[in-house]
Parts: sequence; C-alpha cells; structure tokens
Amino acid sequence: AVESYEYLLISKLYQVALAKKFDVILVSLIGLRALPFAALVQTPTIFVFNDPLEPLSKFFFMQYKERYPQIHFVGISRSQIRQASHLFTDVVYNGITIENFKLNLVPKDYLLVSGRIAEEKGVFQAIQVAQKLKERLVIMGSYMEDDYWRKKVKPFLKNNITYIGLIPYSQVHTLYEDARALLFPIQREEPFGLVMIEAMACGTPVVAFDRGSVREVVRDKKTGIVVKPFDKAGKPNIRGFMEAIQSIPQIDRRECRKWVEENFTIGKMVDGYEKVFYKILFHHKRIR
Repeated sequence: AVESYEYLLISKLYQVALAKKFDVILVSLIGLRALPFAALVQTPTIFVFNDPLEPLSKFFFMQYKERYPQIHFVGISRSQIRQASHLFTDVVYNGITIENFKLNLVPKDYLLVSGRIAEEKGVFQAIQVAQKLKERLVIMGSYMEDDYWRKKVKPFLKNNITYIGLIPYSQVHTLYEDARALLFPIQREEPFGLVMIEAMACGTPVVAFDRGSVREVVRDKKTGIVVKPFDKAGKPNIRGFMEAIQSIPQIDRRECRKWVEENFTIGKMVDGYEKVFYKILFHHKRIR
C-alpha cells in the first residue's frame, strides 16, 4: 500500500514537471521508482543511489543514461561508484544534524552495535568479539524473525550481550554518547554507513572492517581503527578486530567530533548537492 501511494506521488510530481515548474528534481529515499517517469520529461532528475552497485544496477543505469541525458546519478561514496564512475555525475557524502549529537568525553564501559540486524551487517562477528574479550556489548536496531536472528543472534543474548531493540531516533544519541566504541564489522561493500558518523559525532570511535566506504568515512587511527577484513584463511578477521578494540584508548574523542563537523554535517551535504545542481543546470543549458 505504501509503495502504491509513493507511485501516485511520483506521478503527481512529474505532471507538475511537464509544466516546467522545476529547474531540477532530486530523488533519494524512494529509490529508483521514479526512473520511468523521469525519462518522459526534459527536467533534469538526479537520483541518489544508496545501495551497493551490483552488475545488474550498473547495466540498468547505463541503459537509462544512454537514452535519457536528463537523468543523472549521484553516489554517496567514491568506493560505491568505483566500478562505474563514468555513470555518476558526482559523489555527495551523507550528513547528519550534528546538533542532535553531543560530545561525551567520559563514556561508559560498553561497546555498541547499531543498525539493522542482518548477516551483511556483521552482528554475529561483533558478538564473537565481545565474547572473546569478555566485553559488554549493546545491540541496537531492528530485526526480522529469520534464521540469522534465531541462530546467530538470539541464542547469544545473555550475560554480557544485551539487545535493547529499535530505539526512537530522537533517543539514539544517548547510546552513541555513552559507548566506548561503535563496532562495525561489516560483511559487504558498504556504500556509506550512517551509523559511523552518528557515533563519531558523539566522540565515539569506530572499529570497522575495511570494506566499501569505511576508509573514506573513518580516519584510521584518528577517529577509529580500520581492520583488515579477512584472515589468512579467508575468514572474518576476528583476531584483528579484537586487537583493534584494545587500541581504542589511543583515539582522541575530540578528533572524532571534529572530523564529522568538518565533513559530514547536513550543511556540508546541502552544499554538495547545490554544487551538483549548478553543474547539471549549466550542462543542460549548454547543450540546448
């Protein structure tokens, strides 16, 4: 039902666009549903791509880009678009309302996992690390009643491992502020990783596997520790992750906050999109 309503809204949007009421259209959270509509109007549409760039997506984008020059794609990290940079007009990093996240220089003694509980997010690996180090781990986020939850997460929710559920966004900052570190043992080529900047905005260092955008978002040994993702056997590098957690005290929480202030605020993001708008409008004006 929600998807059907979104299609209705998109159709209304492009009816207005046909009357040339917009200079440019930006489509983000509703994904790629507006692509067929964007092909029918001359108004430039910018699509923000939020997922890993798979071969099918790459092929799909190329078909539209070759046929409809008014359609543009923007990535959210350089690693995300590395395999097809020619398809993308630019990269604009995500940003947060940093005023909602406070710097805490005296955290409590727990590690945090935040986000959707799924295999690609590496929650099981975080649990393994916490068990081996006998560290307290707090898990925050949503889950589905699937095999991953039933076999890889739920049985381990005892002793030092706590699941607190899906917290209202207006309250999540308190969990970030008090955490000693955010664990991000990602098991895919992560396009961005918003939880990393939310944590660092509070001064909380990030310990993460070096996959996807991690090295762009986290300054290794300055705002967190970036860990080689695989061991010699090709398995998740649990030992390396454990060693990284033990190096957390060397990270200055003030540097974490400063890094986000300089690179990942709403203001920085808006400035980035504004530059993209002008670039696209200049391009279309020149070719007409």
